[in-house]
Amino acid sequence: SCTPAEKGYYVSDGDRTKQIQCDEGRYSPGSGASECLDCALGTYAKSKKADRCELAERGHYVDKEGASEEKKCERGTFCKDEGQSSCLDAKPGHYVPSEGLSEERKCPAGKTSESAADECEDCPDGSYAEDSGSPSCTLANPGYFVSNDDKTRQRPCEKGFHAPGSGASECLECALGTYAE
Repeated sequence: SCTPAEKGYYVSDGDRTKQIQCDEGRYSPGSGASECLDCALGTYAKSKKADRCELAERGHYVDKEGASEEKKCERGTFCKDEGQSSCLDAKPGHYVPSEGLSEERKCPAGKTSESAADECEDCPDGSYAEDSGSPSCTLANPGYFVSNDDKTRQRPCEKGFHAPGSGASECLECALGTYAE
């Protein structure tokens, strides 16, 4: 009598005298297979004789069919769900500091970032970010300044000083014969 191929194996059309194990990246989910199937995007089979494919873990992805391993998301990108075929870029105001992470982190107040950042940058001189996760920094208003040692808020110029335009990192003393309240 004839025996069906076991799960993880197949019997080829050309040689029906033995069963053959599925290669890495391929699987056979049931008995009696005549071929192995490629693992789909977002899944992989790291060993031979697989009867199913594994989902890529959070923070990892599989971007081709028939894969035998998952890849870590790069710095600046993340993957919050299992079984993904690509990673997401960190949004502006957020960052992903290392490989293989499943979530982005907010930049602290006083800092911001571009899309797909792996670190946050201080706001440029004369600008501030009041909240964590700010996608951009705000220029100080005229009459206000942003101290370089605290870029989380703008402060009004003291009496006798002024900031004539936007984006001041310090206030200027009023010229002789002028004043500011």
